[in-house]
Amino acid sequence: MLRVHDIPAVSGSRDTKGAGDGFNADYLSARLPGHAPAQVITIAQVFAAEVIRHPSARLPKNTVPQVA
Repeated sequence: MLRVHDIPAVSGSRDTKGAGDGFNADYLSARLPGHAPAQVITIAQVFAAEVIRHPSARLPKNTVPQVA
């Protein structure tokens, strides 16, 4: 059975290079240990939103969101 979740988007675009890669990497790194899909999407959105706030997807280490 397909489950549908309404998850609000996170905004703040500056440079969209790497947004999809950042989202996918964070999604997979949180999903593989078994976190719930809705929780993982929210985590990945936060990371992708941070990625697009910096030019060329180069995040300063102190701005990388930490996943618990």
